[in-house]
Formats: sequence, structure tokens, C-alpha cells
Amino acid sequence: MCDLYVYYRVASVDVPRLRRILSGWPEVRVMRQCDGSAELQTWMEVHSGPMAGRTEAALARSLETLIVGRRLSECFMPANIGMHADQRSDPADHLHVADAGLLERRAALRETGTQVKAHGGQLGVQKHFSIA
Repeated sequence: MCDLYVYYRVASVDVPRLRRILSGWPEVRVMRQCDGSAELQTWMEVHSGPMAGRTEAALARSLETLIVGRRLSECFMPANIGMHADQRSDPADHLHVADAGLLERRAALRETGTQVKAHGGQLGVQKHFSIA
């Protein structure tokens, strides 16, 4: 599964309207470039999960009158550097935490070099994001 990274520029005067629209999409992580110009700001959306394509398309339609230039998107997936093929699909890296104790035990075992796998989606991390 890929995460969609979408970036575009918006006139600074349109940022309040942009923020209002984006606030209706809590499942989308939103960031803005640190060193934008006074007239234009570069913003980025990160769409994750099985509905990423649909939310990206719907949000694109909502923002089309605000965007200056092109809306660019790229798809990225976890690289899982240094892992064997059978370790790359560890669901614990992508799911919600069901039991904090399991997560702590998993981390402790990994420190000892023990290979740990999640069973039934019981381990993982949930991320919370807010509008930029």
C-alpha cells in the first residue's frame, strides 16, 4: 500500500480559505513549507490507507480554484531497509496499538536481537496529525 504525497502552491491571501477546507479532512496529514514566499506558500497533503486515492481525488476537486500552478502527487511505500523479505510485511509497524504492554515487550525483544512478529494485528502505532 502506498502513501500519496501531494504538494501545491496557494496564494497567501487564500490560506484562511484553504485551512477551512482542509479542517474538514481530519484523516489527511497537512504540512506547509517552512520557507515560503510572502505571496505564495507550498502545502503538502499526505493521504494514507485504503481510501487514500479517493480522499485525494475528492480533496483535489475541493481545492482546484485555490491552487496556483499544478497539483503534484507522488506515491511512496515503506522501504524496510535491511530486512529480509519475510520480515517486510510486519503489520506491527502499521496498525493501531491494541495493548501498550505488547508494544513494550516487542521493543525489548527486538533490542536483544530477537525477531518479533505481530499476530492478528495486535501491535503497531497510531499517528495523530493536526492541520498545519
